[in-house]
Amino acid sequence: MIDIGGYSLYVEDTGTGKVTVIFDAGMGDDSSVWNKVVEEVSQFSRVITYDRAGLGWSEESPHDRDSKVIVA
Repeated sequence: MIDIGGYSLYVEDTGTGKVTVIFDAGMGDDSSVWNKVVEEVSQFSRVITYDRAGLGWSEESPHDRDSKVIVA
């Protein structure tokens, strides 16, 4: 869990390498949808997956989900 200013997101950091690949789940999914891909990519790269606020193991955000908040 990583505190990002008042609430925490669930993050997994796997593998090593010069390049870091970040997988962001969409359509209301949590980070587990990337498990098979992470297994392969982490053999040659660092891989970060996370659950968006309110999904999976992450806490709910106290902020509105609008474009200004998302960009920040």
